[in-house]
Amino acid sequence: EARELGMRPLDVGVAVRGLFDGAFVDDYILNGEAVDMVVLPSGGQLDYLEQMATIPVATPAGPVVPLDTLVEARGGLAPQSIMRIQELAAVRLLITPPPGRAVQDVMEQIENQFIGPARDAGLIDRTMRVRLEGTAAKLDEVQTALFGKGDGSASFGAASSAAHYIAYGLIAIGFLVAGYGFVRAIGSGKAAFGYGGFGALVILGVIGFLIFGVAEMPQLMMAKFIWSLVVVYLLMCALFESFVYPFVIMFSVPLAVVGGFAGLAWVHASTKANPVMPVQQLDVLTMLGFVILVGVVVNNAILLVHQALNFMKGVAEEGEAPIDPMSPAEAIAESVRTRVRPIFMSTMTS
Repeated sequence: EARELGMRPLDVGVAVRGLFDGAFVDDYILNGEAVDMVVLPSGGQLDYLEQMATIPVATPAGPVVPLDTLVEARGGLAPQSIMRIQELAAVRLLITPPPGRAVQDVMEQIENQFIGPARDAGLIDRTMRVRLEGTAAKLDEVQTALFGKGDGSASFGAASSAAHYIAYGLIAIGFLVAGYGFVRAIGSGKAAFGYGGFGALVILGVIGFLIFGVAEMPQLMMAKFIWSLVVVYLLMCALFESFVYPFVIMFSVPLAVVGGFAGLAWVHASTKANPVMPVQQLDVLTMLGFVILVGVVVNNAILLVHQALNFMKGVAEEGEAPIDPMSPAEAIAESVRTRVRPIFMSTMTS
């Protein structure tokens, strides 16, 4: 009926807005400042929605009709303002984990009890996106960098089964080669065979473990952490001209991580027992501390391995007399003695 009378939705909206809040006309410059000019009804602004029904409105077609003949008023609930993210209507929920609860536990509870059931029930369809922000988003980024993006449910089918057999075969070959090397070392009295067998066991075992991990969790193929380990290993292989010595350095990292988690567990228990202090959890800052710890430990291992190799080759330190090549045990002991001071200096200043 509004169209028959020549009224557009915009015109009706201006009329309704003018009855309650006033209709904006233009800006008026007063003392150099812009002031809004608003048209208000002569009888005063309306206070209730029911008063709008009998207000007469002049239409372009000529007749004056009540406003309720042009619009239908319905009650409803709506937000006072609409927040948008990338031009999409958005709703933000602020969640604060209770004291003593880790962010990871709260994230899993939200996903399992709210977001997952809502998706299964069709309440969250493909046109909607659920995204975590704040500390949860940073934690998710760290986990994605370490272990890749995925839920672990993906599988390669037949390729996954073949990868399992390849991993088991490499580990078995590593044990066979190690056993052969140890037998040759005992029979010939040369420790080089034993070292070679142990190196083969380590290399094949690590490769088999990586293949097994990728078969179990295919998302590891996209994990930045895994590829960074491969690149670092290849760089150290080129530096030390060996495929075995880099493992000596890299195997010091798990020991540092174990010590770090032990220290974190002690701090967590101490802060949890103290009601005044906030409970220390495994958050983003703690992970940054682990990165610094691993960097310090790796530097120490590089110093020791490099110095031990020099002693094994008979290369003396600068300014000292030439030395005879040492056995591996003697070289390790001497490298620890000569490098313990730089190690403590770098550790205390890191």
